[in-house]
Amino acid sequence: MQPGRRVGRFVVERLLGAGGMGAVYAARDEVLDRSVALKVLPAAHEDDADRRARLLREARSAASLSHPNVAIVYEAGEDEGVVFLAMELVDGESLASRVARGPLSLDEVVSIGAGIANGLAAAHAVGVVHRDLKPANVMLARRGVPKLVDFGLARAPDRAQAPSRESRESVPGTIVGTPGYMAPEQLRAEATDARTDLFALGVVLHELWTGRAPFGDGGLRAMALTLYEEAAPLDRERPGAPPALTALVQHLLQKEAGSRPGSATEVADRLAALLRPAPASPTTS
Repeated sequence: MQPGRRVGRFVVERLLGAGGMGAVYAARDEVLDRSVALKVLPAAHEDDADRRARLLREARSAASLSHPNVAIVYEAGEDEGVVFLAMELVDGESLASRVARGPLSLDEVVSIGAGIANGLAAAHAVGVVHRDLKPANVMLARRGVPKLVDFGLARAPDRAQAPSRESRESVPGTIVGTPGYMAPEQLRAEATDARTDLFALGVVLHELWTGRAPFGDGGLRAMALTLYEEAAPLDRERPGAPPALTALVQHLLQKEAGSRPGSATEVADRLAALLRPAPASPTTS
């Protein structure tokens, strides 16, 4: 799509990135005079009902959220055969780009991790499970504020759906997600809920601290390791990890969903506690 192309009330300015599920452009909303990120389906897939349904699902899931750690969705629609999603343009880089430069500091791990957890808590509060949390789906705004993006695989927990072209990506019995970040129940094509996202958050925190995902970067090996191997403790992979952070990540990466933390809010609170000053010891006279 060339600069200057109009899609609805949006004018394309430049390509930001592209993948199998679509291309994202920086664009200008001529009515409200603001910059947006415009996600469109590739021309070769404009008639693909599955991909169209996924883009609409992303719009509906994200539009139900209003939180500083979730990218805002402005509009979804179709214009002359182009299916599009207009959302907040985050002035920053993806978390994947940041971690590619090396492990993060403790302050960065904690602040970014807590922001992601708070964004997940907002999603879970309205019944939305992301199911594809990974560094590539987190954008870092100014001052490192994380914002969740790409809710294309999101769904309400345990919601029954009829098998059809439009919904088969979310039907129980179908594996969806990114190997290396998917929880064991995802890999087994079982029911997913908020604790599924918490497992992925554990993977992300491990990657932020060590510079690599604990179960590898995809494929069958990552799937096998996720199912059958325990992740190495953070302090073994990179010295200096606070015991509380190591324990939290191990808690998040439990194979059984019921053994993980109770909520994303609990995770955010445990992360925030890592940066609180220790209480002063009482003095004796």
